[in-house]
Amino acid sequence: VIVHLIHLYRKDHDLIGSVARATSDLVGDFAITVIEASNPDTIVGARHGCPLIIGLGLDENYFASDAGALIALTSRFVILKDGDVAQITAEQFSIFNQELNEVKRKITTSNMTASNFSKEGYRHFMEKEIFEQPEVVRRAYGDYVTGAIKAALFEKSNASDLGEIKHIQICACGTSYYAALVAKLWIEHFTHIPTSVDIGSEYRYNTIAKQENSLFIAISQSGETADTLAALRKAKEQNYIG
Repeated sequence: VIVHLIHLYRKDHDLIGSVARATSDLVGDFAITVIEASNPDTIVGARHGCPLIIGLGLDENYFASDAGALIALTSRFVILKDGDVAQITAEQFSIFNQELNEVKRKITTSNMTASNFSKEGYRHFMEKEIFEQPEVVRRAYGDYVTGAIKAALFEKSNASDLGEIKHIQICACGTSYYAALVAKLWIEHFTHIPTSVDIGSEYRYNTIAKQENSLFIAISQSGETADTLAALRKAKEQNYIG
């Protein structure tokens, strides 16, 4: 259906214009890339709700849904935002909104390595992750000890002091939801701050009264869980702390 819609607009527009107009007609979440047989050196991509990034290499550029797919090829990425339409060739890239006004997006450098996405001799990734736990815990605690976590997460917070927090709302899905339930017990035990935990797929559709000075925490193993991200967008509209 999407291909036919793009083809319809292609009669009056170039490829990127056709993709921009076609995707503005779509309802729902998507991330697409399009290539024409007559111009195989150019690829156009667009996203709404689903992740899409550009990987920047040396005389080569890529589209992917996740940086992990490209980490063996490049460590430099551009993360597209909802409504972005991008065009890449081997030498350059450009990004537009759906009105075809050019926009700028930040280039980020990842510190991940290819080893993060290989089994490294283990039978499967689950086994690898089990044996990695001591190092993962060490790195996580290291960030808390240095204050990096607080500086990174709360420097733009609308609370002048984390001591103002009166309630914590956590959203997660799947196994992250079970981790959130454990976190609720720890948080309430050590901080005495009332904490609520909801499944992302339910929170995003429920009418939940936000409490004053409430902190919102979203947990996702991949960082791209659709329902959790939708819950996070809803939380931003409700002006949570964090």
